[in-house]
Amino acid sequence: MKTVLTVDDSKVVRTMVSRALQPYGVQIVEAANGAEGVEAAKKSNPDLVLLDVTMPVMDGRQCLAEIRKDPATKDLPVIMLTAESGKDIVVEIAKLGVKGYIVKPFKQETFDKEVQKVLGAPGAASASASVDARAVLIVDDSDKVLAAARSALE
Repeated sequence: MKTVLTVDDSKVVRTMVSRALQPYGVQIVEAANGAEGVEAAKKSNPDLVLLDVTMPVMDGRQCLAEIRKDPATKDLPVIMLTAESGKDIVVEIAKLGVKGYIVKPFKQETFDKEVQKVLGAPGAASASASVDARAVLIVDDSDKVLAAARSALE
């Protein structure tokens, strides 16, 4: 099973990323800042790092620089996932050797386009880990909850 490290100071964003990664059948490791991200990269040796730019303690650029310094992690594929969309910042980050750049908030299609460059098509990593929507039973007495669950599974 492939592993993805997501480094973002927002728990909400990390949760959104985890949901967006579900079709890929990957193990997810989370870090709340760049310093934690560097340590998690060393420990988990992920197949992909999704890295925010603006974070406390150590920002994404510093984290990426630290990851690139270590021979054990220097070749990890990194995709920047950030609200920063200014041309100067995008160019600066591209020079740091990233595989892609996703602007938050993201659409699943945009996310998939970048992530597939590293992981391949959803389900390719572990077909047995993907969920077959035809095999999901949802039981609830609320039509609103059922509609929301149905929509989420589509």
